[in-house]
Amino acid sequence: MLALLAMIVPLLTSSVVVQIDKPDPVLVEIGGTVDLNCTATGCPEQPSFTWRPVDDKPFKPIKEENGFVSFKSQALTNIEMVCSVMCNQTRPLTRKRKIVVYSFPSDPEISGEDNLTVGVKQTVTCTARNLYPDEVSVEWVHGNMSVEGRNFIHKEQAGTSTVSSKYIFTPTALDNGGNITCKVIQIIPAGHGKSSNITRTRSAPLTVNLNYLRNIIISGEQNLTIGKTLSLTCNSDGNPLPVPVWTKAGKVLDSTNISTIVITNITWSHAGQYDCEANNTAGSVKSSVTVIIQGPPGGTQVSVSPSAEMLSGQNVTISCTALSFPPATFTLFRQGHRQPLQSGDGTFHLLHLTHEDTGLYLINITNHLGYVMETFQLSVASSPVLPAAVLPTVGLASLLTALVLLLRFLRSRKHSNDIGNGMVDIVENAL
Repeated sequence: MLALLAMIVPLLTSSVVVQIDKPDPVLVEIGGTVDLNCTATGCPEQPSFTWRPVDDKPFKPIKEENGFVSFKSQALTNIEMVCSVMCNQTRPLTRKRKIVVYSFPSDPEISGEDNLTVGVKQTVTCTARNLYPDEVSVEWVHGNMSVEGRNFIHKEQAGTSTVSSKYIFTPTALDNGGNITCKVIQIIPAGHGKSSNITRTRSAPLTVNLNYLRNIIISGEQNLTIGKTLSLTCNSDGNPLPVPVWTKAGKVLDSTNISTIVITNITWSHAGQYDCEANNTAGSVKSSVTVIIQGPPGGTQVSVSPSAEMLSGQNVTISCTALSFPPATFTLFRQGHRQPLQSGDGTFHLLHLTHEDTGLYLINITNHLGYVMETFQLSVASSPVLPAAVLPTVGLASLLTALVLLLRFLRSRKHSNDIGNGMVDIVENAL
């Protein structure tokens, strides 16, 4: 009979299954509460449960009943708990769970990420405090790129550690408004080649004292027709926010807002170069555009040089100017004549004019948007000609007058010498 019981008891024991509801190991922060529940199935009668540490250290559970136990973790101490189950067998059935204690109470802290300056090296520090154990890895992400840092470990008196990692970089303008992320991964050894990881991450925005100024972009229609509205906008990127100033030919222009100028009903005077200069504490940048105004010819002027009244045989230059874009062509007509003259710059040279060239002249100034006409009068007079006998007559009279005067002089000296008497005879014979 005893032999039969000895055979039955192992059979009963082997059919009992003992389980604990937590995976092995059980991670718990220092000072945290551990709750474990041990169950047994296949036991024909109500089993009895007992919890104890493997090394039989003093153990004070908060609560223990029917396989459930709750207790506080001990500071910096890993323990292994055993659940013993008695189910009509001479020896208890057991299950173990290793309680691994760790400390990682808060997310890491990031410092040095604000008030960065473009082009100046900066050290950003990530710090994780009160760690146990201090086996950690630190990962940095700058924007979307993983970067390397340098790690430091400082042991605290309470047995925990402070881990810090420093990342050194030189900020650029693109960093402003970006993010930097520090990820601290705590590695918790569990024995038998096993480990568990606790990960905490902290991200911080980068605040860069950029003091930068980028190129200017000018937008707006720059080829317009007279009477339209000119609108130009000047955009520049910088920190602090750049202040744009519009000028034309050195004169500051009023703008409808800080970056846009609007001019309605434009005229020829609005054509030309417009300059936008943006300024901030980083300096200044400048950009220019040329505004082209198109329209029919206008503002015409005609000049005749040396004069519109001249003598036959003289030359004259006619100059005509006009405000026009596209450039105008100039055609000179004489009233009553069919053969015009053309000029690309509005200058005409008329040579060896005669009285027949007197009359009314017209200049047609034309581009594809319209035309305008100008008129002027030329008057060519014949040159005055003296009769052929006038000059000899005048010369003889003068000569006779001179001879009479000479004769009177010589007669006054007739009795003074022989030379005087001879000269009187010569003059009188000539007369």
